[in-house]
Amino acid sequence: DPAASRRERSVTAASKLNFVLAAGGTGGHLFPAEALARELVRQGGRVYLATDRRADAFAEKVPGVTVCQVRAGRFGGGPLHLAYGVAEMALGIVQARRLLRRLMPDVVVGFGGYASVPTMLAATQLGVPTIIHEQNAVLGRANRLLASRVARIATGFAETTGLRTADRSRAVDTGNPVRPAILAAAATA
Repeated sequence: DPAASRRERSVTAASKLNFVLAAGGTGGHLFPAEALARELVRQGGRVYLATDRRADAFAEKVPGVTVCQVRAGRFGGGPLHLAYGVAEMALGIVQARRLLRRLMPDVVVGFGGYASVPTMLAATQLGVPTIIHEQNAVLGRANRLLASRVARIATGFAETTGLRTADRSRAVDTGNPVRPAILAAAATA
């Protein structure tokens, strides 16, 4: 059976590999990360989620995933808030560099949100293979910042606004990862 053979190869490909997923702590970023994490764990991969404190419940929802908190600062809101955000982001990059050196991931996948930025920047600085996924039809701020630095850009839509011309050659329309609960709900409809 060719389909079974492909599944066996994909399980072998993911097993024993380390994956770090970086995502902001809101549903729009965490839901696609959760879908990918579940599949990678199912295939035998070791999966870590680098995010901020808003995603503490993620580990309970996705067995086999270790959540690692990384500091991240938001930009905007005046000069004082900007200075604080820059300082937090710098601390987060240092923290993420230590984390990635310890975990030695085979790939780091970013799903957007300001909390993904320190981990993704650290991964690019360390030369770890990187991918970002944009789940919206318009590239978000974090992914716009990261797009020129990463090896690949996965998009949820064939037409994604905000990609620079130079970055389009590295973009691949993959669609959006869908969680098993959503697939199950769709099957009953």
